[in-house]
Amino acid sequence: MAIKSKISPVSEADKEKYLDIAKTKAAKFGVPLKVVAGVIAQESRFDPRSYRWDENRAADRSFGLMQLTIPTAQEMADKLYGRGKVAITPGVLYNPTNNIELGTYYLRQQYDRFGRDWSNAVSAYNAGRPISGNVGTYVAKVFTKGSMLAGPIGLISILIGGAIAWIIYRRMEKGI
Repeated sequence: MAIKSKISPVSEADKEKYLDIAKTKAAKFGVPLKVVAGVIAQESRFDPRSYRWDENRAADRSFGLMQLTIPTAQEMADKLYGRGKVAITPGVLYNPTNNIELGTYYLRQQYDRFGRDWSNAVSAYNAGRPISGNVGTYVAKVFTKGSMLAGPIGLISILIGGAIAWIIYRRMEKGI
């Protein structure tokens, strides 16, 4: 399996610009800014042109700040704007405003779907594509990068919550 990815350094000015967009979209969808910022930091390090894909599985290609796949972004666009109103392409996902809007809306969908818990939402967000590594670790990184952890007890609860969320997600996926 050949997995390709690219993330380039981003200036502080650009990072601030993307955080301003994230602030607007977070407020629009009722998602804590620190969650959105944490996902962006973890997924792309604020590089709007970042990408990741498995050459053997086209659906696993993810693009932009929040590393959205085309099928996931298309589903969110259909829900937000109406079915068929926007055709999602990599170019659409490389646009920071589009990417953050669709990614933040997807986070909100996961929050509502998985018990209105941000740890579960972030776990489900990550599980939307093949997982490399531990979901609990991913969740902890998102919350750490979003500055939401309150010491070691916060970290432990995030790790446990992430592991539980992953188990729930896999069981729901299998219909158990």
